[in-house]
Amino acid sequence: MRDALLIPIIALAACQTAPKPAAPASQSWEELKRDRPDTFIASYNQALAADKQRLIQLGLEKDLNAIRAAVDFHLPPGDYTLQATGANATILRRQRVDNIAHLLVGLAYGASAVADAKRAKALVELAARIPSGEEKGDAAKLAPTVALVDFVEVVTGAPDPAGRRFSTVRYRVVEPLKNSPPAGTLIRMPGGPTHYADGTMGMSSGDMEMVKPGRYVLYLSRLKMSRIALQSQPVDLYARVFGPLREFGASFVPIGESSHPEVTLDDLRRAIRAQACSEGYVPVGNSAVSPQAC
Repeated sequence: MRDALLIPIIALAACQTAPKPAAPASQSWEELKRDRPDTFIASYNQALAADKQRLIQLGLEKDLNAIRAAVDFHLPPGDYTLQATGANATILRRQRVDNIAHLLVGLAYGASAVADAKRAKALVELAARIPSGEEKGDAAKLAPTVALVDFVEVVTGAPDPAGRRFSTVRYRVVEPLKNSPPAGTLIRMPGGPTHYADGTMGMSSGDMEMVKPGRYVLYLSRLKMSRIALQSQPVDLYARVFGPLREFGASFVPIGESSHPEVTLDDLRRAIRAQACSEGYVPVGNSAVSPQAC
């Protein structure tokens, strides 16, 4: 009996004297970045470099250099802080300058758009405001084409070499608000489902929103479509510049990935007219169709 009691007593002693596991030491942010570096800054740099190379391939290096210099000079002050490996104010500002310059050249703005200092400053400030969607009419002023349209149908194309079938959404122009084809014209925009060779289908939530019947305001660019694909595209095919707005009551509200504020048609008409009637205004991209006389 005495020997039998030794085992639980020894076990109890072991439990009482065994050292407790050490609590993990807390790490500073610098130590955490060192031990677990993220790749955001490096990946963004690579994407910007690839985008620059694409524009250069299109023969747009002169325009890109002029636009970038204007953005670098006129860009308003910003809060350049980000908790990411390798991030600092200089790098973050440079990435923002590159991003805005690539956006403008991709939309068909060229060296002539920034030849005048006053126009260059206004353009850069407009482009810098776009991500926040703060002011009504900003997207309409920056987009080469703006149209009020009716959803018509989704059209799925023939299989590509990999067996995928991509779709476009067809709309009918109701009112040409800015540099748009006339009312009644059918235009297409990439979107809708993608059909894969294995029989499955994928569609983003934004695409699901764009294929619902109704009236939309579309911010478009035909030249952007060509510059993405590095080749000319059908004249009825437009690239989406910013997310669309769908009619809801008396207003048009953002859908999908759109972050732009709710607007009315009168909001858009006023913004576009103010731009078209401003001194030195030069339409960008498509042939100019002034919506209202100044």
